[in-house]
Amino acid sequence: MFIPRCSAAGVWLAAGFLFAALQSCGPLSLTGLDAITTGDGPARLVVFGDSLSDTGNFKRVNPQEWRLAFAEYDDGRFTCGASSRPPSANFRQGVWHEVLMSRPLGVPPLAGSAIYAFGGARTSAGTHHRSYGGLPTGVLIRDLGDQIDRFLVSNGGVAPSENMYVVWAGGNDIFDAIEADWHNLGKDTANAITSASLQAFQNARGEVHRLASAGATRIIWGNLPPLFSTPWATQLSDCADCSQALRNAVASFNHSLEEAIPLLESEFSDQGLKIYELDAERLFADVILDALRNEGRTYGITNFWGQAKHLACDSADVDAYLFWDATHPTSHAHAIIGEAVYRLLMAS
Repeated sequence: MFIPRCSAAGVWLAAGFLFAALQSCGPLSLTGLDAITTGDGPARLVVFGDSLSDTGNFKRVNPQEWRLAFAEYDDGRFTCGASSRPPSANFRQGVWHEVLMSRPLGVPPLAGSAIYAFGGARTSAGTHHRSYGGLPTGVLIRDLGDQIDRFLVSNGGVAPSENMYVVWAGGNDIFDAIEADWHNLGKDTANAITSASLQAFQNARGEVHRLASAGATRIIWGNLPPLFSTPWATQLSDCADCSQALRNAVASFNHSLEEAIPLLESEFSDQGLKIYELDAERLFADVILDALRNEGRTYGITNFWGQAKHLACDSADVDAYLFWDATHPTSHAHAIIGEAVYRLLMAS
């Protein structure tokens, strides 16, 4: 899945919590091998994944493609914000982990971040190229394995134990498998979805294991959001088997992830490994249920089916939407995710 940034300041209230807008940890810089970093503390939040967590890597590597395909998005992030068209009025503090980093975290405290996440990334090793929206082929995508390779190379093969790590990817494996099957006249889409989900989980688990083997002791591992509830999923409406296969794929991936966490923690118990599950499926479901049953009074989101980027440029309704485009959440939804992860970490 893909994503940009929402910046500036703002204060907001949701689910009974007051959220202060992100205060910068320091000047944005590029260090090591293709990471966007902030702050200079010894302990960092190190983020691997796709567009749900990318804060500018895709834009930096593919600037022309970004200008042509994502000009209405907010400064390198696949979502809305202060500079998006239309802009967000109240949620401008960034994607979910930027919201998370606006709060005091960890012992030692996390004093900065290193973002390797890359829009369009799959869970596989290496890189791949693809086109978007009819753009010429050749757009470079750094996949999950390549991101972690680059991090480990820049750190002498070690994942410092004082860092907090994020691994959140898998949706693009399924989206790309569906697209590839459609190019093959859609002969076996349901099976393509199932196979992609199974492989994506194995890949993601392998990368979590690799980080733990290199010394990581704190890992946030995100499950798949309900891909079947995105505006994009309406494309599958004429294929009942495909829609059900997508639901089953998300359920299988997430069930496998939940079962894998205690096994990994047991395997690395000597180093005190703790894995936190970012339960995106449950969180999105809660937001949708609140909109249906409670008119959005808890989370402040009332539209969970449309795309906010299709609103008029002066629309004040962007913050009422769950989705910015066909697959990516709005900055309001990112803020909800960031606060949910903060509560998860503080409860442990």
